[in-house]
This record gives sequence, C-alpha cells and structure tokens, in this order.
Amino acid sequence: MDFQEFVEWASNQPQTKGIRWGQHLVNQLMKLSPTAYSRVPEDLDPFYSDTLVPGFLAYLGDNWGSLTTPLYHPEMEECA
Repeated sequence: MDFQEFVEWASNQPQTKGIRWGQHLVNQLMKLSPTAYSRVPEDLDPFYSDTLVPGFLAYLGDNWGSLTTPLYHPEMEECA
C-alpha cells in the first residue's frame, strides 16, 4: 500500500462518532502499522489536535517507504 492508497483507505473507513479526523487517521495508521505510528514525531501527532493533520500527512507522505516497510493489512489485497 502506498501513501495515497492509505489516505484513500483511511478516508473510506467508518469514522466513530465523537472521534476527530486526527484521531481517526492515527487509529487507521495504528491498524496498519503501530511501528509506523511510533516513528511519527510527537510534534506532528494529530491524535489530540486536528491542526496537526496537514503536517502529519506531509510527514507520512515524505517518509512512507521508510515508515512502512513491510506493510500489510488483511483488508487490503496486496502487501507494500
């Protein structure tokens, strides 16, 4: 799964009522790779602040390959 596929996949997952967009994105990344999430710098983590979503997505996009090798999720048909 590449970065764009992650964004599309995460955007299509049901968002739990009361969960902000930043929390939702973090939750989806955790489903795929807790290791990738652990590598996100604390100052870019949008779990508690949606204002950090743009920086979080930029960081993920710029570093996707190094964060997510290998990356697989059973709901996806392919491994990255």
